Amino acid sequence: MGEQTSILKPPTPVEIRQEIEDLVLADLLGPAGGPEEEVAEDRVSERYLVGMLAPARLQIIPEEHESVSVETGPDIEEGPPEDKETPGKSLFPSSMGLSFCIPAAVNQLRVTAAWGKYDRTDSESLTTPEGKVKKVWKRAQVTNTGELPIQEGKIGTWAPSEDQPDVMVRGQARKLGDDLDQPFPLAAPRHGAPRRPRSAGSLIYGM
Repeated sequence: MGEQTSILKPPTPVEIRQEIEDLVLADLLGPAGGPEEEVAEDRVSERYLVGMLAPARLQIIPEEHESVSVETGPDIEEGPPEDKETPGKSLFPSSMGLSFCIPAAVNQLRVTAAWGKYDRTDSESLTTPEGKVKKVWKRAQVTNTGELPIQEGKIGTWAPSEDQPDVMVRGQARKLGDDLDQPFPLAAPRHGAPRRPRSAGSLIYGM
């Protein structure tokens, strides 16, 4: 018998769309390098554009922004470069949530909270041009599931992680006909006064 040749089955349009969606989500939300990835950028927020929560009232201070100069061309009137106006103070998002309806007879919900926590450490594989071990942001996956009792009004606060007790799941239920409407936010650590972001340790990513 002759050698059989296997023929690869072409992916369906649904599979192609799903693969593209997964690639876009991994690039924008993360983790592109897997649940224990290393991020070589100076800040994790420079790598991922969405899915970040910070302590309440955490803000970027305007003087931390570098001024951006507009270069003059040969046909432009000579003079010193013009500096663009630096942006004003901007706050980081500190909570996210969703609302949904459940039958009024439901008295308990199972909630799974998951995010990535990044700590500054030595890389396991990357080095600097001088051959030294490179400092990176190392990701640790945080996932926990809890059961919350449901009743009309405020629902008790749940902290999914003992290592980050200020990351909380809160909820409130209100009557909506024969059902209960459930707004559930996930809130990042809270602080009393505005402050600058100094590390990724107090931020959570990839919700």
